[in-house]
Amino acid sequence: MFEEHYGPKRRKLPDKRTLLRVGLPIAVALLLLFSLGAWVNRKQNQLQAEYALFTINEALRVYYGRYQGYPDKLERLRGAEEGNPERGLPEHARLLPTPIAQSRFEASGYQVHYRPGQRQQRWAATVPLFSSYQLTAEPLNFLRGGTSYATDPTGEIVRQESGEESEPAGEEQGEPSITATPAPSNPEPAEQ
Repeated sequence: MFEEHYGPKRRKLPDKRTLLRVGLPIAVALLLLFSLGAWVNRKQNQLQAEYALFTINEALRVYYGRYQGYPDKLERLRGAEEGNPERGLPEHARLLPTPIAQSRFEASGYQVHYRPGQRQQRWAATVPLFSSYQLTAEPLNFLRGGTSYATDPTGEIVRQESGEESEPAGEEQGEPSITATPAPSNPEPAEQ
């Protein structure tokens, strides 16, 4: 009856201690959740960068086996989506999908860069061939810290944290490193 004349009773606001007891753990849990999400995202990007280098290394190994040298640019390896890589030419080898068959591209927070080494010409090719290459993947935000990767014809992917010495990829926690089968350094022509 009394409430009918003056409206519903007003609830008392919780005191500050109650807010701290409930709100602080929730805020800490949310902060940890966001930190864990960022860490998982960074690790996923690192794995994708390693996989991209591994994939490109394998395609370059196959290219070397066919044409006895490495291409001047990764665009020569494009066209895997067209199928039948055996019918590929040195100019269009059909070994990599077009999005990653670029000498410089960005993927998953990394910039991947291909640099050919010393020029050679062992085969009557319509494209220049090289005896080596360097392939790197550097995080786009390298100044904020991160892991960069590098590889060469040996197939070993080397990891380097910003400001640290380099180490083979995959060996930080007992994981096996990702390596490609190395291409021969000086293949001998077949005797006839």
